[in-house]
Amino acid sequence: MTSKPTPRLPDPAPRICLLASINLDLVVRTETFPSPGETVHAHSLQRYAGGKGANQAVAAARLGAPVAVLGCVGDDEAGSWLHQALQNEGVDCSDLEIVPDCPSGTALITVDDRGDNHIVVVAGANAHPCAEWVQQRGAAITAADVLLLQLESPLAAVQAAAHIAHQAGVRVLLNAAPAPTVALPAELLACVDLLLVNQVEAMALGKIEAQRVVTTLGAQGSRWTEADGAQWTRAGYPVSCVDTTAAGDAFAAALACSWAAGADPESALAYANATGALACTRPGAQASLPYREQVENLLRGTD
Repeated sequence: MTSKPTPRLPDPAPRICLLASINLDLVVRTETFPSPGETVHAHSLQRYAGGKGANQAVAAARLGAPVAVLGCVGDDEAGSWLHQALQNEGVDCSDLEIVPDCPSGTALITVDDRGDNHIVVVAGANAHPCAEWVQQRGAAITAADVLLLQLESPLAAVQAAAHIAHQAGVRVLLNAAPAPTVALPAELLACVDLLLVNQVEAMALGKIEAQRVVTTLGAQGSRWTEADGAQWTRAGYPVSCVDTTAAGDAFAAALACSWAAGADPESALAYANATGALACTRPGAQASLPYREQVENLLRGTD
């Protein structure tokens, strides 16, 4: 019996477009998380480029995909730094807007010594996009092979982007994160080809009406479920975990790339599992995201 070939992306990789949240991440590391009313001392304070959408954009770019972002940063030093960080990764920022008199999005992240995290997000300029704003930038969406969405952007903008892609025959992957506090509109889910959730997000959504759903299971791996009940599960890759920040974003980007490239469910899950696992081995958000060669080395069982 022959083994399946190592999952890898084709050359060129699929074109990815993202409606992207873009944040300045302020990360403190502590031994344990504080309880309510408790003060703890931190080991360090560091600044990283982050935001779920921006993280996923950088992750896809490092996997070799052509990537374009629709998003906003503030007219401040952080915004300039975040904009440059995306450009340095080769991300197309033609549709990134600098919003006057508005701070850039900011995430306050606490990471404990086990690598787990608590995150509080201040939207800032990420709250600026609306349906009309997205419609004015529809050409970037229709030029892509897959549109990758998250829920850190305004829901009206997410829905508008999904509708444009759906109408144009562009695949839509919605990463329902952060966990929604209200039911997602049926009109949005009707445009989604693949819904990505973790276990918390799956519980928040309840019964999910979607064509196909991928559920991440932490260190245990991930599961792919079709609307007809067909299901595939792939185990995770054991790594020494330093920081889980952006591991889910790395998984989402890798899943979008491999799925859009025509990978079967098992291969797509394997590629995404490996990418997410590697992101746990380094601190920070974008700083932790692996490159294509590193992912393929892990899949081949090499260092």
